[in-house]
Amino acid sequence: MNLVHLFIENNTSALDQTYTYQFFDEKVEPGKRVLVNFNNRNCVGFVDSIEMNSTKSFPYPIKPVLQVLDDEPVLNQELIDLAKWMSKTTVSTVISALSAMLPSQLKPSSSAKRIKMESWVRPLHDQCQTLKQKQLYDYLVSVQTMKKSEWRKLSVSVSRKLEEMKCVEVYEKEAVEEIKNIEKKPCPFELTDEQKKAVHCILHPQREVIVLKGVTGS
Repeated sequence: MNLVHLFIENNTSALDQTYTYQFFDEKVEPGKRVLVNFNNRNCVGFVDSIEMNSTKSFPYPIKPVLQVLDDEPVLNQELIDLAKWMSKTTVSTVISALSAMLPSQLKPSSSAKRIKMESWVRPLHDQCQTLKQKQLYDYLVSVQTMKKSEWRKLSVSVSRKLEEMKCVEVYEKEAVEEIKNIEKKPCPFELTDEQKKAVHCILHPQREVIVLKGVTGS
């Protein structure tokens, strides 16, 4: 029996512990969110650890995982350990600490309406009737998928026509945070000696973590 130990969505410190469920072919990993039935209601839980081919016996039936909500873990082991440390040194529960680490659309929630979804498009069949339709369709083929909002910007009328003709498919998927590269620009200000020292420490670090002291927003 494959077992998963997880923290359940809750607001009560008395429930601040892991609960055990079983899973079968699902791709369950630590750091992923799963949907389970807890106290006769469906809840979101964060996977803390798993046991493969466990021989443990229980005096009660072990409920199964209903659904794995993530393709990849949304939390790594370092963040999970940090949440446990926070729960021991503060009045926070582990699940509250985990929630504080995530963007709003990934916070544990029993309501599917709170999960942010986005519309995307992908090519299906080349049944284009005009040159403009063919050009837009070929561009979508070259990029494979793109957000519907960006797709609309290319040409509102042609994009809609391709959707009506079933040349492309519009589908929904959970929104993910986009990681953008930060562009380096020359500083327009003359730095003070202390600021120059801080910049030097950042560019030539001797430690993994650097703490900066300054006025908020500076």
